[in-house]
Amino acid sequence: MAPHPLLRTSSYIILFVFLFPFLLVAQTNVNYTNSSIDFPNPERGFYYPTNSNDGLLDEGGIAGLRNDFMPWQANYQVHSTLVYRYFMLTNFINGPISEAFLEDMQTDFNTIRNAGAKLIVRFSYINEGDDDPPPYGDATKSQVLSHIQQIAPILQANADVIAAVQSGFIGVYGEGYYTDHFGFAALPEDGGTGYLTAQNWDDRNEVITALLAALPENRMIQVRYPQQKQKFVYGNAAPTTSAPSGGRIGFHNDCFLASNADFGTFTNYDEWSPAHTTMVTDLRNYKAQDSQTVVVGGETCAANVDMSGDEQCSADGGRADSDLALFHYSFLNSDYNNADVNNQWIGVCLDDIKLKLGYRFVLQSGSFPAEAQPGQQVTLDLSITNEGYAAPFNPRGVEYILRNTTTNDLYYAAPNSNPQQWQPGTTTNLNQTFCLPNNIPFGQYELLLHLPDPEPTLYGNPNYSIRLANTLPNSDDVWESNTGFNQLGHTITVNNTATGSACAGSTTFSISSPLPVTWLNFSVASTDKAIKLYWKVSAEENNQGFQIERSTNGRDFADIGWVDSEQSGDGNYQYTDQGPFNNQKYFYRLKQMDWDDRYSYSVIREASLPTAESPLAVFPNPSDGTFELKSAHLHQTIVEIFDSNGQSVWLQSHDFQQQSLLLSLSLAPGVYFVRCSDTKYQEAVKLVIR
Repeated sequence: MAPHPLLRTSSYIILFVFLFPFLLVAQTNVNYTNSSIDFPNPERGFYYPTNSNDGLLDEGGIAGLRNDFMPWQANYQVHSTLVYRYFMLTNFINGPISEAFLEDMQTDFNTIRNAGAKLIVRFSYINEGDDDPPPYGDATKSQVLSHIQQIAPILQANADVIAAVQSGFIGVYGEGYYTDHFGFAALPEDGGTGYLTAQNWDDRNEVITALLAALPENRMIQVRYPQQKQKFVYGNAAPTTSAPSGGRIGFHNDCFLASNADFGTFTNYDEWSPAHTTMVTDLRNYKAQDSQTVVVGGETCAANVDMSGDEQCSADGGRADSDLALFHYSFLNSDYNNADVNNQWIGVCLDDIKLKLGYRFVLQSGSFPAEAQPGQQVTLDLSITNEGYAAPFNPRGVEYILRNTTTNDLYYAAPNSNPQQWQPGTTTNLNQTFCLPNNIPFGQYELLLHLPDPEPTLYGNPNYSIRLANTLPNSDDVWESNTGFNQLGHTITVNNTATGSACAGSTTFSISSPLPVTWLNFSVASTDKAIKLYWKVSAEENNQGFQIERSTNGRDFADIGWVDSEQSGDGNYQYTDQGPFNNQKYFYRLKQMDWDDRYSYSVIREASLPTAESPLAVFPNPSDGTFELKSAHLHQTIVEIFDSNGQSVWLQSHDFQQQSLLLSLSLAPGVYFVRCSDTKYQEAVKLVIR
């Protein structure tokens, strides 16, 4: 009689195991404990509001927001990694934004980056008078579009520290309601039309289009009204029942919980119907679904006027915490309105809100090999639950790290998973087999999980890495504040006796991060007939090369060339753009491409060729370090000198009303480029120092 099929299979398995024991790898299981600690994490939580009219941002003050502080009129403490910034354009309603204001914007971005925070940005022309009849004093559409074009290079260059940009510009507070030029939907007796026309929607859509173009594709904007997004995506006739679409447009609600329609948030502006239940239901359903993949935030503004207590926690019959979860909120204003709303949450749901705004990643369990040989596979299995209200809304890296316990040498591998897809209430399994390098030294290796900001300027800065809400079995916190790594409570022994499978096509741990290269610098300089680009990078192991892109407006870029990676070199690169040129300013950026299709953008730089009618002159040239600069039309000017590697070595402001500048500098012998620029022109000339 033939053996039973199950017994026959079992005997084959026994024989298989006997003949191939090296395929069995002992796995160690680790269980983690949830932490209830409220701690700062990037791009989530309570934000701190600021206004450019109050002066430049203070680096020390911003950095200090990571520690607990008491917001205005609050009876509770919070901490913040997000700063809300009103850039007030009141002085430019009828003209271009001044160079001084643009320079202050750049200074604020530098401050935010140095302080380890990010900005929520909104531009506004007027922040008062909403209780008065029109006119209100905001700018025309053409002026708004012109201003967006002016600020586009700054937004592009500083997108790394931009959490989101709110649509702004239109109306008092940039909220899009009390406006002179884009349709005022108040009742006629209050100075409005009672609704918005198709042209009003189209005009508003133009502003959104321009703002999206002014930002890199990996950054979102927020609109005040869900209906505005429907009209943008589906056209000015879109109904309130339109389907969710995701994309790059999220929401900010500036009167969260204030009424059944949140003071206009869920109103149908095609007709006057602030209390129209069907429209409120349609728009709430739309936002609840659409908000799963986009950025959402806002502020409270008043106790609910339609239903007493509706602004309270759900346990008290309100909808504060339940609506934050329903609409996937990532951030709230810490300063407003605490007296009438937020203080009511204390002792009921406030502690929960502090923990759950945005994402909150919690380790559940892990299964890891105890040992392995160089050139062998290791299978890492880790489960993570998102207990927050939302997933991360901006790109986020994820990588396993092996750290030698003796030398602290690091080895990196990236799981095939995207934290932006780790939705609230779900558990993600990072279960993947990796390869150990053939040359990895024997020793003990701690296993770590790193969730860094993939922006090259921020990668490796712990302030921008995500902390997990866990403690290890020994009660230690998983978080390493000095590295931004999360310990996984496991050590792998690399030796020459482990029995495992040989590597076969799996992703290999490498000595550098698999995330895009680190940008060290990027500069441009113009000569008589060409514009030269210089840049330097590091961590190039997976770098394929660089796509050179040029633009005439700082928004629409075209591919003009390619430079291959030279991984055996010193990380220095250059490219010469021979034109054609049309005597105007040009914008340049670099798109660095990895072999696995990952990419990152450099900052944007600008340059132009000297014009025939007004060249910049330097003499004597060659010089021993003392030379004179002359220009026929440059006036209030930034003078900057670059070395042959594109590094800035000297910078000064100068008034060319006298048409010349005498300099005596201690510069090493070599070739330099002198660049002068004001609000209208930019010129450069080559300088040789003997």
